[in-house]
Amino acid sequence: MEGIKLCLNGREFFARPVSLAFIREHADFFEGTKSATVSFMADTVYASLVRNYPDLLKADLEENYLDVMNLKDAFAAVMGTSGVNEKK
Repeated sequence: MEGIKLCLNGREFFARPVSLAFIREHADFFEGTKSATVSFMADTVYASLVRNYPDLLKADLEENYLDVMNLKDAFAAVMGTSGVNEKK
C-alpha cells in the first residue's frame, strides 16, 4: 500500500499525500494565511487516509482512532508525506 505508516490506537494505516483538490480547497492554510485548527487537522488526516481506505468513515476515524494524544503527530506525518511543512 502506498504512503507512510501510521499507528492510530492500535490500528496500522498508510497515509498518502493529500490531493491537489484538498490543497486548493484549503489554500489559506497552505499559503500560510490561516492556522491549523483541530477540525482542519482531523480533516487533513482523513483526506490522506481515505485515499487508501475509501470505506473509512470520518466519524469512525475520529471516534475510534484519532485522539488528543495522536492527532498532532498524525497531522505532522501527513503534512510531511504531502511535502508541506506544518504551519505554526
